Amino acid sequence: VHTVGAGEAPTSKARTKPEPAKEPAPTGPSRYFVFEDESSHKFWKITQNDSEVILRYGKVGAKGSRKVKNFDDADSANVFAEKQIKKKTAKGYVESADEG
Repeated sequence: VHTVGAGEAPTSKARTKPEPAKEPAPTGPSRYFVFEDESSHKFWKITQNDSEVILRYGKVGAKGSRKVKNFDDADSANVFAEKQIKKKTAKGYVESADEG
């Protein structure tokens, strides 16, 4: 295997991988919830950006999974967000200021 040294041009076999797209940072207020029992330690985060709601969830300390839901207007997104928060708190999730 030949490596490209200083002053040498890479051969046609050398390929660069494009950098993965970075997800946009949330712009709206976020709320972070944690659930912990003897067998799990999970988080759930909800962010509303106008008519968009971003959900992130998974094991505490991990990046987790992400879902985005779009609505016709901000009021519909807010109704959805409040319902989801009520469901999570009913299951035992507790709001936390600390993300992790």
